[in-house]
Amino acid sequence: MNENIQVQFPDGSTRQFPQGILPREIVKELGRSLAEKALVARFNGRLIDLNRPLREDGTLQFLTWDDPEGRQVYWHSTSHIMAHAIKALFPEAQFGVGPPIENGFYYDVDVDTKLTGDDLGRIEAKMQEVIAANQPFQREDLSKEGAVALFEQRSDKYKLELLRDLEDDRPSVYHEGDFVDLCRGPHLPATGVVKHVKLLSIAGAYWRGNEKNKMLQRIYGISFPKKEMLQQHLQLLEEAKKRDHRKLGHDGNFPHYAQRRRRPAAVAAERHHHPRVAGSFSAPRTARARLPAGDHAAHRELELVSHQRALPLLQRQPVSSAQAGGRGISAEADELPASPSDLHGPAAQLS
Repeated sequence: MNENIQVQFPDGSTRQFPQGILPREIVKELGRSLAEKALVARFNGRLIDLNRPLREDGTLQFLTWDDPEGRQVYWHSTSHIMAHAIKALFPEAQFGVGPPIENGFYYDVDVDTKLTGDDLGRIEAKMQEVIAANQPFQREDLSKEGAVALFEQRSDKYKLELLRDLEDDRPSVYHEGDFVDLCRGPHLPATGVVKHVKLLSIAGAYWRGNEKNKMLQRIYGISFPKKEMLQQHLQLLEEAKKRDHRKLGHDGNFPHYAQRRRRPAAVAAERHHHPRVAGSFSAPRTARARLPAGDHAAHRELELVSHQRALPLLQRQPVSSAQAGGRGISAEADELPASPSDLHGPAAQLS
């Protein structure tokens, strides 16, 4: 005999459902419009996949693109799609962390090739193939030993390092087609939910924010459910870039060129490549406010856009070496942060 659970909705109404029912099955009963828009669910205050069985009484809410957490899950899943595409194009690739950030996502990648703007185009094209396949994101809970064995088989040293630091004995992984990643989730129901993607830039980032570690290649991107949203976002980025260039010209302040001879020796050799701008430039990390690894001067002006338009800019959320060391990890490595500021936190929030 099947037991029922009681589910309460945001409007205060309650309904009985069979134990083990999936949130995606419930949302279909609530209405076609919400079912088409729902990206993830919140059950008893915790974000969960739409295909996660419910086995106890609780409160249930469905989140869409209009909810901040919904957008974060959308971008988190897009980062996994990008990693899948990179692995298909560069079989030797190993992956660090790939979180959502305030506007978009990134993934830290270790590949033998120095990636360029042309490579971003190839990765984007492969991502569209992964999206078109509409493969489901499937969660699997493993023992720590089982997860270690999985990533030893895949020869992914970065995931193995993160696993060694995990305090959780039941890490989870997400499968999507033939790609698998260490991740707490949650994720979109399937890759086909993602519609429009643009990879924006490549930067160097030391593994776990420690300059003693290898510098990985960090790829930033953005995705939207509608084409016009992506176009608007790219227009805002372009306007902010032009405004930044005009400001530099007016002030006569060209820190990367005119002041090159006076650059302090401590400035890190971090290179940033922008696919729409020829060449690359060095981004000093000590000249202003001791900028942490991954922060790029060329994008600071973009922050002003968020005060004027609905779609704010892509903001870097780097992890400092001082904050990254010395603590254990309490959850899976590639996890959804509670807020963008968590990416500045200790290794527990690396994602």
